[in-house]
Amino acid sequence: MQEINCVVGAKPLDQIFIPLNSSKRMRARDLGIAPGILSTGRLNAITDVTGVRVGHVTLLEGDSIRTGATAVLPHPGNLFRRRVPAGIAVGNGFGKLMGSTQVMELGEIETPIVLTNTLAVPQAADAIIAWTLSQPGNEDVVSVNPLVGETNDSYLNDIRARALTSALIGQAIEQAHDGMVEEGAVGAGTGTMAFGWKGGIGTSSRILPHELGGVTVGVLVQSNFGGVLQMDGLPVGKSLGQYYLKDAIDRGDADGSIMIVVATDAPLSDRNLTRLASRALAGLARTGASMSNGSGDYVIAFSTAESVRRYTDQHSPLAKESEWINDKVSPLFQAVTREKNMTFNYRDILNQRLPPPQDGWVDVRSKLKHFALINYALPKSRLESYIPASHFEIPEFTIGGKQMALMSAVPFWDVDFHFINLPFLKFSFGQTNFRVYVIDKRSGEHAVWFFGTTLGSFVVYFAKGAWGIPWYYARYQSLFEQDPLTRRYHSYKYTIDSKWCDAQVEIEDTGVPVSLTEGFSSVDEMKLILTHPVDGYFYNSTHKVGKYAVWHKEISFTTGRAKNIYFSLYERLGLLSKDEMQNPHSVFICPETEFKVLLPPGEYADNYKMNPL
Repeated sequence: MQEINCVVGAKPLDQIFIPLNSSKRMRARDLGIAPGILSTGRLNAITDVTGVRVGHVTLLEGDSIRTGATAVLPHPGNLFRRRVPAGIAVGNGFGKLMGSTQVMELGEIETPIVLTNTLAVPQAADAIIAWTLSQPGNEDVVSVNPLVGETNDSYLNDIRARALTSALIGQAIEQAHDGMVEEGAVGAGTGTMAFGWKGGIGTSSRILPHELGGVTVGVLVQSNFGGVLQMDGLPVGKSLGQYYLKDAIDRGDADGSIMIVVATDAPLSDRNLTRLASRALAGLARTGASMSNGSGDYVIAFSTAESVRRYTDQHSPLAKESEWINDKVSPLFQAVTREKNMTFNYRDILNQRLPPPQDGWVDVRSKLKHFALINYALPKSRLESYIPASHFEIPEFTIGGKQMALMSAVPFWDVDFHFINLPFLKFSFGQTNFRVYVIDKRSGEHAVWFFGTTLGSFVVYFAKGAWGIPWYYARYQSLFEQDPLTRRYHSYKYTIDSKWCDAQVEIEDTGVPVSLTEGFSSVDEMKLILTHPVDGYFYNSTHKVGKYAVWHKEISFTTGRAKNIYFSLYERLGLLSKDEMQNPHSVFICPETEFKVLLPPGEYADNYKMNPL
């Protein structure tokens, strides 16, 4: 748990606690920071405005490419034929907002809005034009005004490589959807910075009371700017000693940019949308933004209301409601000025876990081949008797409309398994871990609880005898067949013969890279919880809680499907039926990675109940 103690003058403010013990993505409201007086929408996202869709494409290549694009579509229809009124406001104009002059002149948007990096603006425009021309009903279109916003992500991204293509950016438009919006280091926010910390994509929404119209206003930002961070009035930047003009030196750390997209279903004219956009800059100022010379600070605001939509053909319906008069828009101004929230991002935590630790004298290294992660969603109540509740929490995730816990089976093949100080003594064998995703109440960190592990080697007896680790001997038979070029599996099968846990596993490799799975708000959150828990806990042979840690690089997975899966352990414990084992929450496959196990294990605490296994 990180503690921030904010002080103004000599008067201490309430402390902000940032716990890392949430089963969902950490947002400002999870920290007790709730700016403003209005209620949020259901998702607290721009997509709470009916019809608005958001899509991301993220590009990560090697150690230098960290960039992407984000598309915002005002409604799911033909945007060119059913244009929405819009307004633009500029705080500091050091930027390249392509298409802005026509929007300011005509007061309308006719394409998706795409946000990206500075040197990818032409590619984004090309993607918008191609998508617009391809839409049914646009066969005679000969002029398109693509609307593209940008920030410069060159601090974290090799921007001169110009790695984004129009085809890749087009995927963000094609994949745009309503519902939950992925935030943080994703899409156009992949390589951005804010106030000297990691920036990214953020979103929020507010709903006016019924008496004031009951309309919704939502905001999406691409944050890449600087200043002196404030959160709901608290001087966080000063308290942490990281802020613009610290020591009276201008390091250029307030430069950068921010793109703000504001959507509302209030029936506003383009003139009042421009006024609404300008109030978003007041919200930006409340975060502590400096809007410096080198910062491009832009706001695009549009209305999705059918009554003010602008039709380009003869089928334009009569407006059912006139646009709002000036006197009605003040509550909307209040809403949009409070939409600017800093978002905490799981990528930062994940990055902290990626640097390799120093070698210990009994640490183990091993290449892991045919690595699979088979996750199951199940009611939390089935697991509670197996996990020491006094020190561990079982987080729940919204899956299929229900709150569910997650556990997994992790099969792989150890190759060149060896103790670091005995590199000449190497072993190869099958191994499967059986684990539950938990939160360590003491540290607030996501971790795993191990039921145990089966291994196809006599190494099991050494670890069990020396440290009491719940490892069990098993005989493994496997059949792995891969395409030599793509490394996609044509066959992934193995069986385990063990007194502790028999198993049969046959999964299909789709070859499709893993994307966001149900229950998580971002890919980084999913990776942190499912693939990068560093600490594992277990009951040792003395019935105390043991602990050991692992390290590995970030793993690239493809998506798998279950063909035939059975684990006798999970049936014996009453956790899953045979039928439930055929329907995992998710299956991830990786041909090869490398692990390091930090040994010897320690003890978490004693005097726990006897091992229920």
